[in-house]
Amino acid sequence: MISSLNIADLEAFAAVAEMRSIAKASTRLHLSQPAITRRLKNLEYQLGVKLFDRGARPMILTPEGEETHRHARNVLSTASELQAAIIPGKKIKGGFRLGFSASLADNLLRRPLDILRREFPILRLTVSSDESVDLLSAIRKLELDAAVILLPDGRDLPDGIAGEMLRSDTIAVAVPQDFHFPKGAKLTDLSRQPWIVNPLGCSGRQALQNAFDRAGLPLEIALEISGTGLQLALIEAGRGLGVFLPYVVKASRFGASIRIVRPPDFEPRLSTWIAYRPKSDRLKQPIQTLRDALKSERQASASNGR
Repeated sequence: MISSLNIADLEAFAAVAEMRSIAKASTRLHLSQPAITRRLKNLEYQLGVKLFDRGARPMILTPEGEETHRHARNVLSTASELQAAIIPGKKIKGGFRLGFSASLADNLLRRPLDILRREFPILRLTVSSDESVDLLSAIRKLELDAAVILLPDGRDLPDGIAGEMLRSDTIAVAVPQDFHFPKGAKLTDLSRQPWIVNPLGCSGRQALQNAFDRAGLPLEIALEISGTGLQLALIEAGRGLGVFLPYVVKASRFGASIRIVRPPDFEPRLSTWIAYRPKSDRLKQPIQTLRDALKSERQASASNGR
């Protein structure tokens, strides 16, 4: 009977749905695999449907499972927010699913993540990286709780997503240290160079493409790669040029081997935002802590001339 549904069964189901594995879900929830299996079977019995295709590896949700997962996330989120609201001083626990733009350097995020772990030691932090447009979509679908994203300057967050702009910066061109770029040279002088860019959906790549289109120049994409570290390593090795926020390059291990140049006809700006679901009462404190840590990084980068 539906009246017998319980939170523990929903938690086990959601963990398996997200991890695609009973073994991984058992580790995440600190339960035995048989206990996870019992909870899944109990939920399937109560609902009268099969939630997983157990013949597939990794496990995949049935259509009924997909619908159940969508509702289960809402129920679990509401239950956590209720608990946080009515038990003053209760330590924040459960999951915090956080996304970062693939255009941000890993080193830039180390200190904010360390602060989160120190301030909320029993909060289960899951971090992923993707293009900003996909991170916003994941927040809307309740697959992420918050994300640090990049948007073209002047663009606001889409409806249904809350957040705050943290900083605004001009994009620049990243080149190897020994690359010859005469003073006063323009984007035209780079038109024959190969470029290393993020996949489609990246705001920096789109700004570069727009600038080349306006100038009537072809953009020669040598490599399309997701991940700041690998892109910078290839630029350092002379495989091509890239577009980055200067503070991202300086925060990386390539700060001394890669040079930033600023063609006068290429000055688009990107804004760094922290975005999250409007009703995030349970995670209000972790989100504020992350925001403050990122702002602190901004002040540190400004004082260092980034």
